[in-house]
Amino acid sequence: EEAGRTIQKWEAKRAFSYVAYAEAQLGGRFSDDSVLYLALVLAIQAERILSEHSVNETDAEVLSWLQTLNIWPTAAYIAKNLGRQVGRNWPKSEIALIAMHLLTAPRNERWPDDLEIDESFGGLVDELMQYIADAYGLPSLAQDKTLHDGLVTHIVPTCLRHRFDIWAPLDFSQTKLSQTYNFERELASAIAMIVEQQVGVVLPESESNDIALML
Repeated sequence: EEAGRTIQKWEAKRAFSYVAYAEAQLGGRFSDDSVLYLALVLAIQAERILSEHSVNETDAEVLSWLQTLNIWPTAAYIAKNLGRQVGRNWPKSEIALIAMHLLTAPRNERWPDDLEIDESFGGLVDELMQYIADAYGLPSLAQDKTLHDGLVTHIVPTCLRHRFDIWAPLDFSQTKLSQTYNFERELASAIAMIVEQQVGVVLPESESNDIALML
């Protein structure tokens, strides 16, 4: 009963509209599970602030960097509207938390400015594209847009989750590749190793499996 009363306080349905707003502003789509998760995050965040439990501190360097990104005005708009709900303006630390969740949530497709978030991502993806092309012996594959965007979609949010030390639900694909696709599975493992060596991020099993499926 106590859990039920707590959950009833969370206006998750109202928060859905802000997730949709973020998608429209950022020019991409979150996965279906991410939409549910982000709505829940925003609803709980609003209830938490209403209960006067705000996050008052954020790493100054991270906060300054987030404010330079295109995602900041979107996060600020969401905070401003949710702030009306609780009758107060939200501190920048809470706006930053919204931005972090939006940046790290799993997506169905990449956002137009994903590679502008950090210049190191572009170099990493280019290196992976060339590695895959060499592995298949297909030089033209290094210029394949579908493959490029797929790598960006999987790798950028994962790297940012590691950077922010933020949790997000990850779907473990139910599709299991047969022995016919051992090459793709091994190639996905090699890609994960390159990512770990280059940026110190360990790709979770779900992302590695999804990359194998994509290949």
